[in-house]
Amino acid sequence: QASWLHTVSSHLLFISLCVRVCVSHFQYTSHCQFALALPPMIDELQCPVCNKIFEDPVRMRCTHHMCQSHVEDLATSSGILVCPVCSEPTSLPTECGLPVDTVLKCVLEAWKEVPANQQDGDERVCGFCSAAVGTRWCAKCGGHLCEECERTEHSKVLFRNHHVVDVTGSPSRSDEITSRMYCHQHPDERLKFYCLDCSMQVCSHCLILGDHKNHDQTQLSQAYSAGRDSLDARKALLTDRLSSAEDLLVRLQDLELEIQKNAEVQRDTINQELDHLKDLIETKRSQLLSRSHMEEQQKRTQIHAHLDSTEETRQVTKRLLERADAVLANTNEYAFLAVVLPLIQDMKNSEGQLANSSPPVAATFRPFSVEAQLRCLGDMELGVTAPTPSLPSDFSTSARSPPPKVTVIRAPGTLPQLGAAATPGVSAAAAAAAAAAAA
Repeated sequence: QASWLHTVSSHLLFISLCVRVCVSHFQYTSHCQFALALPPMIDELQCPVCNKIFEDPVRMRCTHHMCQSHVEDLATSSGILVCPVCSEPTSLPTECGLPVDTVLKCVLEAWKEVPANQQDGDERVCGFCSAAVGTRWCAKCGGHLCEECERTEHSKVLFRNHHVVDVTGSPSRSDEITSRMYCHQHPDERLKFYCLDCSMQVCSHCLILGDHKNHDQTQLSQAYSAGRDSLDARKALLTDRLSSAEDLLVRLQDLELEIQKNAEVQRDTINQELDHLKDLIETKRSQLLSRSHMEEQQKRTQIHAHLDSTEETRQVTKRLLERADAVLANTNEYAFLAVVLPLIQDMKNSEGQLANSSPPVAATFRPFSVEAQLRCLGDMELGVTAPTPSLPSDFSTSARSPPPKVTVIRAPGTLPQLGAAATPGVSAAAAAAAAAAAA
């Protein structure tokens, strides 16, 4: 019985130790995964369907990517896959479907497996104690740990087969990406060329004997330089567009304030002129004030619609610039070329989304005066709207639409409408006398 109790006690102690080690490992790996910084160009490495980091990314005809697991769900019965980003169709091969983009997959694996580049000088905290500086890196756990925790916590049975290296000796992400760039068809050959016809990195055997024979090609460094130049040019265009959009937003906001100010001025003028006619024109006063308010509301409504569209264009442009900065910050040729084409495609697609640079309405209102309208109260109306002011030509669009026309409909027998001709040459006294006689 004593032997049996001793055995049970030993087993319970072993189980307790295993539970403690598992809990420590869970807390450590959870902390490490939470503490790992996302790559600077994370937007280019996320699937547009599930919004997660790519898993086995496949490239469509438009150069955008998605996870391979989504292809079957999104493809039509006729074998057409519509890009969820730009809606361009891609015909799926009947035999094996879209192949995995091995270059982008290697980039993703390097981002996941290699710790953050130590060139930035940031100190990593130990994932176990969360206090000491992590000078060691566990490739299996994917996190940092200090020397003390490596000797105590990380030396237990559960971590026995983990590979731990010194942080100073761990490769950078860029070096790790470069070290993985071998042709998947010719495993001994590095990807040193760029096929211009297929827009992908290839090895020399692919160009001589493989699928890319007789294709236009260039050195990988030249393709990298050309890609950076193209992205820089697109970024410059977007920068100009962002500046123009912000300028237009300021002018539209000023225009709205001016409309409000001029509306008040116009209504004050109407009140001052109509006060001389007293009760005889009270009905007319109400009509004019109502129309003035309606005109202001129409102008403000149109301005608000223009403000919303311009703000949307600015936000889209700003986001594309942020993505461009993140991609340009990456100096690795493979990683850059793996993601630059979809970003450039997004920039191209956004070129037709410029906000309408022409103001939909003028800030001025039709003038009002009783000098020309006193002969006949029925001819009293607001004046003609002044021409719409022009905006800078650097934000003009090819398909500029004119401001919508507002038509005021009146019932038969009512007073003449806006813009009615007035009979000049009648004094205020004569008109007042005529009005008194009519009364």
